[in-house]
Parts: sequence; C-alpha cells; structure tokens
Amino acid sequence: MLDRIKRFIETQNMTASGFANIIGVQRSSVSHILSGRNKPSLDFVLKLKEHYPDLNLDWLLFGTGPILMSKNYEKENRHVQNEIEFDKSVMKKNPESSKKPYTVGDQKVEKNQTPIEVLPNSNDDKMTEYEVGNSKKDLKKVILLYQDGSFEEFNPTK
Repeated sequence: MLDRIKRFIETQNMTASGFANIIGVQRSSVSHILSGRNKPSLDFVLKLKEHYPDLNLDWLLFGTGPILMSKNYEKENRHVQNEIEFDKSVMKKNPESSKKPYTVGDQKVEKNQTPIEVLPNSNDDKMTEYEVGNSKKDLKKVILLYQDGSFEEFNPTK
C-alpha cells in the first residue's frame, strides 16, 4: 500500500507536504507513512477517498484494478454488488430461525472420554509439603479447572 500511495502522489504531480495539506492531515503523518515508519490509518484512507473520490480503493488497498475509477468500472462493480445482495436474500430461507438465540445448552456434546486411572497412594500420610530448590514450602490449595468451566478446590489438612 505504501508504494501505491507514493505512486498516487506522483501521478498527481504533488509533493508529500502538498498532498498532506489537500487531504487535511499533518505533514509529519504523510512523511511517516511514506518512510514506512507508520502504516496508513483508516482515517487517513477515508480522508484520501473524500478528497479524491475517483481513487479506486481496490487499487489502493489490494493493488487490483486501475488507479482511478472509470464509468465502466463503476457499472461493473454495481453489477457485482447487486449479485451479492441477491445471494444474501437467497441465503435467508428461514428468517424465523435466525431470530432464536443460540445457546450452548441446546446441543448435546459427546466426546470419547477415557477414564482416568487413579494411582494408589504409596504414602499414607497426606503430602502437604514439597520442596522447591532449597526451600521447603507448605501446600495451601490445589485448584482443578475443567474444560466445561467448572472447578474443584482441594485444601490439604495437616
């Protein structure tokens, strides 16, 4: 997009500061964009389109089509837009179902669940201490978080 902005300024036979004055942005903004320091903002592109309505945004944003829109190009785009609107109307076969709010509880989710093997406790004493490095710390709480959003909390007793 940077190269296309530079090319557009060149085709208009302007300097960067003159271009900034025309579209109503600070000269430093244009300078930063042209140097690659900043990317053009939506506000910048909208001001550019406002002051140059014939500028083809498809060309500016994606590099497709001519720099300036011609009358034939506008007619082709209008035809494509009508086809898109027609496709949207065909897709809405059952508008009543689209009004129903979707909730997760409406669906039954089935997963292959593998049972968890419970290992026998080799130590009869409940472990409430563990070593980290050279320090010995007391275990305060263990929290298990499950995929369904529920949790379990375990508080060891001494």
